[in-house]
Amino acid sequence: MENDIQHELRGAIVESDDLLDHLTDKSCKYVEGNTYVPALIRSGELLPPRGISIEDALRNPRANGWKWTNLPESLKESSAVQFLNRISVCLCGEAALHEFANLDDKATYPLLYGFDRILSSYQRMVGLRRKRFSPRDRPASQQNIQTGRTTTIKIAFLSLLKYVRGLKRSQLWRRFAIGLYMTGSVCGVVRADQSGVEDTHFTLQSTDGVIRLIRLLVWLSMGDRESFGFDPSFGLERNRTPLPLRGTRETLEYIGWDIATITCGNKTLKVDSLIYNGVSICGRGTRVFRVYEAYDEAKTNPYALKILWEDIGRDHPEAFFHDLAISRNVGHVLLAAESHRYAYDTTLHGIRGYDNGAAGSYSSTLQIENRREARILLPYHAPLREFTNIDGLVRDLIGAIKGHQSLYEASILHRDVSERNILLGKDDSVDEGFIIDLDMASLCEIPDDCSPSTLDTKEHYGKQQMKMEGGPLTDASPSRKRIHQVLDSSHASEPESLDGDFLLERKGHKGHRTGTIPYMACDILLEKGPHELRHDLESFFYVLFLIPFTYDSPLPRRQYVTWKPKISEWCRGDMRTCGNLKRGLMMDRDQVLELLTEDTAKGWREEQETFLEYLGLVWRIYSILRPIVWMSDRADESNSLHHKDLLEPMTQWLGETSASRKIPMEILRKHVPAYYYSINR
Repeated sequence: MENDIQHELRGAIVESDDLLDHLTDKSCKYVEGNTYVPALIRSGELLPPRGISIEDALRNPRANGWKWTNLPESLKESSAVQFLNRISVCLCGEAALHEFANLDDKATYPLLYGFDRILSSYQRMVGLRRKRFSPRDRPASQQNIQTGRTTTIKIAFLSLLKYVRGLKRSQLWRRFAIGLYMTGSVCGVVRADQSGVEDTHFTLQSTDGVIRLIRLLVWLSMGDRESFGFDPSFGLERNRTPLPLRGTRETLEYIGWDIATITCGNKTLKVDSLIYNGVSICGRGTRVFRVYEAYDEAKTNPYALKILWEDIGRDHPEAFFHDLAISRNVGHVLLAAESHRYAYDTTLHGIRGYDNGAAGSYSSTLQIENRREARILLPYHAPLREFTNIDGLVRDLIGAIKGHQSLYEASILHRDVSERNILLGKDDSVDEGFIIDLDMASLCEIPDDCSPSTLDTKEHYGKQQMKMEGGPLTDASPSRKRIHQVLDSSHASEPESLDGDFLLERKGHKGHRTGTIPYMACDILLEKGPHELRHDLESFFYVLFLIPFTYDSPLPRRQYVTWKPKISEWCRGDMRTCGNLKRGLMMDRDQVLELLTEDTAKGWREEQETFLEYLGLVWRIYSILRPIVWMSDRADESNSLHHKDLLEPMTQWLGETSASRKIPMEILRKHVPAYYYSINR
């Protein structure tokens, strides 16, 4: 990052001269002798070293003694922003394109698909104060750079990271995000891509810091959109959103952006809606859009476009498993043909500027993952949350389990069973569902049919894996991530405390590449051995188990609800804590039924007939899994799970009458007497 400041922040290693030598008189009307310093001297913002003439100082801009005339003694957020904008205008004049903005200014986000959805999550993350602003405020497109809260360096840095995370989540057309913080007399710069965070800081009262700040502000004020991470393959359109002010009848207009089109290869796809947004500071950052091809005016043939940043350190990318699955004719799995897969540049090469050889050394030395952007176009199917009724939910789960079985028989273990990776059939009242997402898949054995579309393309996909006894092959990716690249000794230690989702992102579950919290099997959370078939089957149970905790009703048009504490604890803290909590709960039949009858959404319990049928199915499967999964330290061949252990009770349940589907009353009376008597009054 220190090199970036010297070279327009365009890459960690680039062969270019100083920024001051790059910019010409056409770039800025204040340029004299290829330097911006005279403009600041004339305006009175900058004083040259005492006792040195201006001419000599300009010939040696690094001479000791440069000082800022109007640097505020206490850099409160508003004064810091005023200081930065004043210098930017002085340096760039009418050529300035971008202005700085306060951290608590909602207009800093060009929001996607509605203001309220992003605002609610951002308020919880940063603690936004509601602030009135008018349509005359700066357009959101000009507010690309952000200053952090004024406090200690550590807190300012962490506050800015929270902002950057929100920025990447709301501006889905960004490949990376840049932020600036000021505190005391220190200025810091942060850049975050899917490999992690780079940062550096310098004092504004040092000679070198003065020159750095000048270079930095010129670039931040005049850089183009791609320099700030904008991906030109995204086509944007204006979105005007009315903002009702609480307690008043006044409505203000917010001007933001929507994504209109996305280009993949030679295809231009029209974006209909955002299906899933898993963007984070570091990781795969998966986004899924519902799209149509440009010629499909009637929108009769929808697709799901998945965009992610895959770890190139894995032996096989997701495309390899698509090819292998297609060659082995798997069923109930949505797969992309080769013409519907697209690979783009990597974080270390395309964003940070390393050549391919240096990128590998850089990744190994700093223990970070070099990630490549991949795009996959799949047939569109509705997500599991849109199931029509409880029967449809079960049919869709059956289809997904069959798809998992078909993959397993083709030597592919999925390893990321979760609700979002299960889709509905075309008509879930009669059709069965599908399983998707092979990004975390691994091989169970070396395939025998090394067809040209699979293992023979070793140079394209990566090195061949070796078989492990007792379980599936691992993917050779590191078990932990380090998202914060330390480039300055003052940032060498990890933050002392950090709360909420941000803590999980830095130190928690995402670093263990074997599933999605909270659907991961207990033994995987506890890191007991390699990921095996039984762990995925345990995850299918959690998908079924968590449905009434996640949605307010079994009826259509359901909404998300907040998990109660006992469930939310499954995805807080370190992995071992979560695994022990989950396992301890699942071992106790009383606790399981108590949780289901007390902490599930009220709308489910009010639909009593449906809820009792649901409890009956959960109890059947739980009774099969309990002695094998949660009461046993290790599953051997005679005490392991198979697909039929889930498929048979679910298929049998579908064929029964309502009365036989329901959980037996004696079970409720024995384990949850309070609930039993409440429904039998």
